[in-house]
Amino acid sequence: MQPHTAPAFAGVAPQGYMTIAGGLLLVPGGRSVPAVYDRATGASIYYRADTKRGCFEVIAGHKAFYNDGVAYSMDDGAVLAGANVSVVCDGAGIGLDKKGWLRAGTETTATQVTVRSDGSTSTDTILTSLWEAACDAPVKTLFLKAGARLYAGGPGFVAAIEPPLSRDAGGKAPSARTVWRGEVNGDPVSALAADDKLFVVTRQGVVHCFGSGPAQTGPPPSQEPQGKIADAGLVPGDGIPKPLKGPRDGYALVVGLGNDGAALAERLARHAQMRVIGLEANAARADELRRAWAKEGIYGERLAVIQTDAGSARLPSYFASVVIVNQPDDAFAAEGQMGEATAAQWVRLAARALRPYDGVARLPDHPSFLKAASAELSRPGAQGVSFGLQDGALWLRRKGPLPGAGTWTAENGDATNSILSRDRLARPPLGLLWFDDPRSEDVLPRHGHGPAPQIAGGRLFIEGLQRLSARDVYTGRMLWRKDLPNLNTFGMYYDESFNPDPTNRSYNQLHIPGANAYGGNFVSTADRIYLAQGAECLVIDAASGETLHEWRLPAGPDGKTPHWGYLGIQGDFLIASAAPLHAAESNSRLLALPNHRFGTESRFLAVLNRHDGRLAWMKEAACAFRHNAIVAGGGRVYALDAFSEKKKEMLAKAGYNTSGSPRLVAFDQATGAEVWSNSTQVFGTWLAYSEENDAVVQAGSSFQDRAPDEAATGLAVFRGADGRLLWSNKDPYAGPPILYHDMLITQARESEMGRRPAKAYDIMTGRDATTTHPLTGETIPWQWVRSKGCNTAIASEHLLTFRSASAAYAPLPQGGSVTSIGGFKSGCTSNLIAADGVL
Repeated sequence: MQPHTAPAFAGVAPQGYMTIAGGLLLVPGGRSVPAVYDRATGASIYYRADTKRGCFEVIAGHKAFYNDGVAYSMDDGAVLAGANVSVVCDGAGIGLDKKGWLRAGTETTATQVTVRSDGSTSTDTILTSLWEAACDAPVKTLFLKAGARLYAGGPGFVAAIEPPLSRDAGGKAPSARTVWRGEVNGDPVSALAADDKLFVVTRQGVVHCFGSGPAQTGPPPSQEPQGKIADAGLVPGDGIPKPLKGPRDGYALVVGLGNDGAALAERLARHAQMRVIGLEANAARADELRRAWAKEGIYGERLAVIQTDAGSARLPSYFASVVIVNQPDDAFAAEGQMGEATAAQWVRLAARALRPYDGVARLPDHPSFLKAASAELSRPGAQGVSFGLQDGALWLRRKGPLPGAGTWTAENGDATNSILSRDRLARPPLGLLWFDDPRSEDVLPRHGHGPAPQIAGGRLFIEGLQRLSARDVYTGRMLWRKDLPNLNTFGMYYDESFNPDPTNRSYNQLHIPGANAYGGNFVSTADRIYLAQGAECLVIDAASGETLHEWRLPAGPDGKTPHWGYLGIQGDFLIASAAPLHAAESNSRLLALPNHRFGTESRFLAVLNRHDGRLAWMKEAACAFRHNAIVAGGGRVYALDAFSEKKKEMLAKAGYNTSGSPRLVAFDQATGAEVWSNSTQVFGTWLAYSEENDAVVQAGSSFQDRAPDEAATGLAVFRGADGRLLWSNKDPYAGPPILYHDMLITQARESEMGRRPAKAYDIMTGRDATTTHPLTGETIPWQWVRSKGCNTAIASEHLLTFRSASAAYAPLPQGGSVTSIGGFKSGCTSNLIAADGVL
């Protein structure tokens, strides 16, 4: 069982400080309770994850361990009692309570009965108290005990405290005496006692050392970025092969550090500003280079050496923008089978390591390498890598995306709202490629359902608090981070319940619909990002993060410049809604806010040239264009110009005119000419378009954490070319539906295991979709299930991804089974995205 008492096949993801207690190894899991293993054999003893508690540190005693304010039995992991314990010594657990009192208790429990003011009682299990003492210093954190003293800290100081040994004779609470107090620069967060000194680290990144003797002050830490390294007198670009010159960053792999390999690795690190990994089979040479580069201060930051050969090297795929294989000292002294086998290993290693879009490798032009390249690069795993001779070397290049890779360029995948990535490469079995922990301000609060990450051109775009950032899809490397002080998404993707303090462990940000209701505020391509920011649409260079343009739409009939709402990209066109309409409640009054910063629908629909911003056409709604019901494909833009019955009622109470006639309408994408409309079958709050079937799906998106007026029943499918109704029903379901080739897949509500599973329909006929039973071969209904998870499931060619307690997926097109990706959960925002060949 996972947190929220939800089942999944998932183990601990080690995140935090491991602790040894006798023959046991305790492994904390970040936000889950520790797992406990046999220290000698590694056998799992217990892991009780079915709790919302857990943190990165664990304190071990003899009979109990303490984690995130709770004491657990060392025998079986059962909860003993609440206990804010930071130090364990002499059979006692010592901690600070919220009032700043020191409290010590045994590792055994007692029953405490509390009599309330109304005479009723409550019974709690607590640790048996030894003593409690008020501190004469306003400490906030207890760090450790060394000798007879405790060491604690508060804002701007640390203190050595002499604790009482027990209660005094009269049973009164004794006091804890401060022996000395020292000032620190900032808020102390960690401390260590060693070498008769106390070392203290502050949240601001300053290290202090306290001890006997005169104080010494070292130079202040540099605030400059560590990216550039002194050039050691080398001429920029000197010795770097011509095809590798020019602005380059990222990772380089240099295979073989003999001959000129070491010098070239150093030049790439110093002048191309790359992080260089050198592979060297000779152990003595590898050790010599490590020591030499460490002495110069460049080892570790920009250079690393792995002592291995090609056959033993275990490196991730797609990580290197540059690969250089040097002529080995002795591998090709003679022609023959050994030389060809070694060359094949190097070619295979180089091709696997090359990053898509820009990867380039230089290898010797030895005949064995040419033969190996011809053989190895024709294999399926090496597709997309070309090779040829140039400047006396064999060059491999991986230009463009991986063959079969997909993109995710909008909130629901693309402008079709299909919720489907066309990526054919991400498929089981899955293995970890990279892992990172972003800054808290780089992401939005999880319960706020902010926009989904987007992937295009080898870049992963993530919206945060007043910020947009880009990472390398294949390494997680930060490419750029752009602060956006005027990007006001308060009320959309977070609200007053959000606490920006990343150390605050309280329940943070209530569940709100976020982008599920209002849509995402940016879309992307391989070269550009388009971001709605009030009355401006920022056009951002995808490679650098630089703002290229700030576009505004023409003023409306009221003379006001409309705010941007929905955004979509289809070919060379930017599709946008304008003048969002928001219905809000203030002081028990319903308000209609036209041309608001955000809303679930907008007054206008516009199409622009995405390259120069020229307006192609603009239409005004009879009612309003629902953001989640604007889609494009087949040369047309489809939109629901309608209010839901619930929204219509709310707006009418607020005095807003809702008398317009609702309709489902199709416009020519290039000209804005109306192609067809339907005013008799309008009920939904969601549209999607299947390009391969030329089918427009009208549906609802009723699910948890979505707009309160979502349609919960009914599906209708129209032919895109002429609007002819193909089929409809009034079935209840959870939305939004996923369009997977010939299937329309509905969502499974959380905790639906054991209930009726989610089903799928044939998109052209409306009949229930079927599949083949994997064991019996009989035809059965297509279905899928999940346990805990509030995000929307999304699809790729081989995977239906979602949260089911932990991260999880179901195979496509088969459906049915659920596989856990153990150790972490996906977010409330749908973020298990298959694109660019990876998940």
